[in-house]
Amino acid sequence: SNRIRLISLQLQNNKFTGRIPTQIGLLKKINILFMRNNLFSGPIPVEIGNLKEMTKLDLSLNGFSGPIPSTLWNLTNIRVVNLYFNELSGTIPMDIGNLTSLETFDVDNNKLYGELPETVAQLPALSHFSVFTNNFTGSIPREFGKNNPSLTHVYLSHNSFSGELPPDLCSDGKLVILAVNNNSFSGPVPKSLRNCSSLTRLQLHDNQLTGDITDSFGVLPNLDFISLSRNWLVGELSPEWGECISLTRMDMGSNNLSGKIPSELGKLSQLGYLSLHSNDFTGNIPPEIGNLGLLFMFNLSSNHLSGEIPKSYGRLAQLNFLDLSNNNFSGSIPRELSDCKNLLSMNLSHNNLSGEIPYELGNLFSLQILLDLSSNSLSGDLPQNLGKLASLEILNVSHNHLSGPIPQSFSSMISLQSIDFSHNNLSGLIPTGGIFQTATAEAYVGNSGLCGEVKGLT
Repeated sequence: SNRIRLISLQLQNNKFTGRIPTQIGLLKKINILFMRNNLFSGPIPVEIGNLKEMTKLDLSLNGFSGPIPSTLWNLTNIRVVNLYFNELSGTIPMDIGNLTSLETFDVDNNKLYGELPETVAQLPALSHFSVFTNNFTGSIPREFGKNNPSLTHVYLSHNSFSGELPPDLCSDGKLVILAVNNNSFSGPVPKSLRNCSSLTRLQLHDNQLTGDITDSFGVLPNLDFISLSRNWLVGELSPEWGECISLTRMDMGSNNLSGKIPSELGKLSQLGYLSLHSNDFTGNIPPEIGNLGLLFMFNLSSNHLSGEIPKSYGRLAQLNFLDLSNNNFSGSIPRELSDCKNLLSMNLSHNNLSGEIPYELGNLFSLQILLDLSSNSLSGDLPQNLGKLASLEILNVSHNHLSGPIPQSFSSMISLQSIDFSHNNLSGLIPTGGIFQTATAEAYVGNSGLCGEVKGLT
């Protein structure tokens, strides 16, 4: 009789093993059943459907397998269903529509498959819906969001969904997080997102979205994270992006965006990650970007940008990664870049940069991953000061007009794993030791005046 009156059973965060006994169905007065983060396995017993008064169920972070029992869909009082991180398989049936009190449904990281039933768009209390990292297919019900007025969190990523995203995902202006990345969604960005001021995180990357995004987004003051990368989007970046003052990450790489990069981005004082690579942007890059004191990743590679690299970028004190490669930048490399004391990687290759390599770049002691200045029109001698980059792993200055010797101080660059000095006008004795002794002739080809003990060098 004591068991019959039990209203809450909380066994979470232990090391219980085996199966849930079928006698669980005797606990008919229970409201809360928490068994998350244990080592339970086997199927979820169908007897769980006898717990008609249950409002919260959490069996996540276990090893349950098999389908979600059909009896679960008869628990009309249930508000929370957490089954994430298990080995569950099977489909979600139309009967989920019976759960009219359901607020949270989280089944991510399982092996569920099939299409989402139309009835998920008929759950009036639903606020948190998470099915990411499963094997779902098909389209999302078009009415999803329109009839879910409490919807705040939607996670659909890492499945095989297709078709267009529902147009009314933020029709009630409450959506906080939308993560639908790594699927095969097509069509436009939903219009309801334009003025979705509640939105903090938007992940649309790695899909097949199309359409013009010039007017797809208005001022979203709470937006912290946006990723649209690796889609087929076109259009221009609106100056209104400069009013999204909470942004810390902006990734729109690998699309077909065009026009100029708006100078208003320089007002995003919280921005740490800015990637617009592999698009069709043109014109000069705004010097106002130099105002972004928290920026650590800056990637504008593979566009059609031109003009000089602004000296103001030397004020990017937190910058770790700078990639401006594969553009049409001209002029000299700004000496001010040597003030980016936290820089780990700098790629300025495949541009029209000219003049000498600044001596001051040798003071970037933090450079560890890459210094690539290849395929430009740089001239003059290699600065001896670069030999102080003892942590640098990759150095490429090939396909320029550099002259003089490779400084013997480069022997001190003990971390180098790859070098390329090819196709310049270098001369003199190649430094000895380390990578300079083991590199092949390809690293030096096209410099008729170089000599030294390098296999294949003539």
